[in-house]
Amino acid sequence: MDLEVARSLADLVSVDAIVTSNGKILYANPSCQARAISERGWATAEEHFLWDLFVEEKVQQVKEWYEELKSRDARFGRLVLRTRTEDAPEEAESLIAIRLVDREMVVIKAPDTQPVMERLTELETMTLMFKSYLHDGGLGLMILQDEGERHGLIRYISPEGATILERDSSDVVGIEATAFVAPDEQEGIMRWYQARGTRTGEDAHQEVRFLDPRGETLLLDVVMGGTTWNGEPAIYCLFRDETARGIMIDELRRFAQGFETLNDTMVLADKDFNVIYVNPEGLRRSGYTFEEVLGQPAYIFSRTMDGDLDPMEVATAMFEKGHWTGERTAESKDGMTYPVEISVTMTPDEKGDPEMITVLSRDISERKAAERNLLRARERAEFFTDLLAHDINNYIQGVIGFLDLLTREELDPSQEENAQRAKEQAARVSELIERVRTISKAQHADELKPVDLVTVVEEAVGDMTQKYTDRTCEIRVDSPDREMKVMADDLLRDLVINLLDNAIKFSRHPTAQVDVKLEHRTFERAHNIILSVADHGPGIPDEDKTSIFFRFVRRVEDPEGSGLGLSLVLALTDRYQGRVLVEDRVVGEQGKGARFIVELPAA
Repeated sequence: MDLEVARSLADLVSVDAIVTSNGKILYANPSCQARAISERGWATAEEHFLWDLFVEEKVQQVKEWYEELKSRDARFGRLVLRTRTEDAPEEAESLIAIRLVDREMVVIKAPDTQPVMERLTELETMTLMFKSYLHDGGLGLMILQDEGERHGLIRYISPEGATILERDSSDVVGIEATAFVAPDEQEGIMRWYQARGTRTGEDAHQEVRFLDPRGETLLLDVVMGGTTWNGEPAIYCLFRDETARGIMIDELRRFAQGFETLNDTMVLADKDFNVIYVNPEGLRRSGYTFEEVLGQPAYIFSRTMDGDLDPMEVATAMFEKGHWTGERTAESKDGMTYPVEISVTMTPDEKGDPEMITVLSRDISERKAAERNLLRARERAEFFTDLLAHDINNYIQGVIGFLDLLTREELDPSQEENAQRAKEQAARVSELIERVRTISKAQHADELKPVDLVTVVEEAVGDMTQKYTDRTCEIRVDSPDREMKVMADDLLRDLVINLLDNAIKFSRHPTAQVDVKLEHRTFERAHNIILSVADHGPGIPDEDKTSIFFRFVRRVEDPEGSGLGLSLVLALTDRYQGRVLVEDRVVGEQGKGARFIVELPAA
């Protein structure tokens, strides 16, 4: 416990009290100082040992008691000193010791032990509550008492308090506290003081305008409560200088007037999250007047819905990072709710404590409605895609089946050729439907996961061998590892199949030669996997290399193609946060084939 805190605690005890460390007096409260001066003749009690306060025959007894308490690290201790004289009854005086974390406070001349110990415990708890203010927050302490017709006399003021009032303690003690209060607030403060003294339950906290020696205003945040002083009822008054904050709030209010024409809601709140300013748009949306919201908690404008963070959780997140952004549900005075996007920023003081809270709220009702409409449109599109992929494809397969039966009949060459072409066209339609379905799935697929690209390539090569039974395919795969994982999903197989299908389709030779290569690439700490598929076809002109991946753009050599195969490759590559490009298989010789390169993030 800090010495200043222990000193304040000693001052609040109504009997002699001192703060000690290893027996030496660090601080003596006013009544004990008076005793040291009158009985021992000292100028001050500090720097003397505790036992030196007592008459010679009791010094050793007090010293042994104190050292015994230290040796067993006791929390509390009591020693009764008895004095006998021939012509007077026996007198007893109690010493009470209480350990205050890293130092001791010893109370002396306590005729009734237990109440003093209870008071010490109570005062210690109260003092610890205000520790951060007294030591770190610059909080002042005054003890006020009545004397006859005079009310609220200052009996004691802490050094911090005297500094805040810009006066010496000697110029303050013995004067009524209202003498330092702004004239128009004196009557209200006296009513508040008297109410605290009779414990009527009025608020213990409010802001008061004091005056410094020059007559200028000091805005003080004041807390009052009941206590005792020298055995008589008293009021303690804890206060902190809020002048700078008050000036800042006024400046921010003037600054906030720049947001008068803002179409979003702007709310300024103080360190306690109470409203100090709302722009006109915020008042219009909420339905409140400024007088109705001034001083109210800032969350008066919102309602906590299922899934929303509790206001205290939002405050905790903001204190950790200094800001918080998210979506909430706003609520107007008449109970109407609407979605908003909120940005909350905390302005800290020099100690890092909150000084000002800024809340910017934007109505996103139209955006949410658009998102709902988009979701419904997507659902309808997915319905028609599924219909196309399932029902219509069933009909196409039926057509292909009937064409198979027809080709088994004896037909003349012309009829046989037409039936075969019809069958091929139906197969293309079936393939088109499957690609459209795959592209739709790519746009709304599941979360990415590690997928082994080597296994996917091997399975895709097998699929191509089964598909092109009427043609010899030579697909060579070069991989440095047996396992190379990338971040993808089950549609990765469609990406590889479309690249292999494209390479086989455009091969000029009776044996379709395709070279597949897998390799690692690391650049600026990013680890990627490279998949390249090279064909021995006619190649792709330079002017077409950037457009070949766009939907419905077909290669010149494939006039009957859908143009969706490479667009599917692009869609899937984008989904996997990779990239795809095409180049000449042989650098500088376009006519010797093309190489498609897909770069994907490694898992």
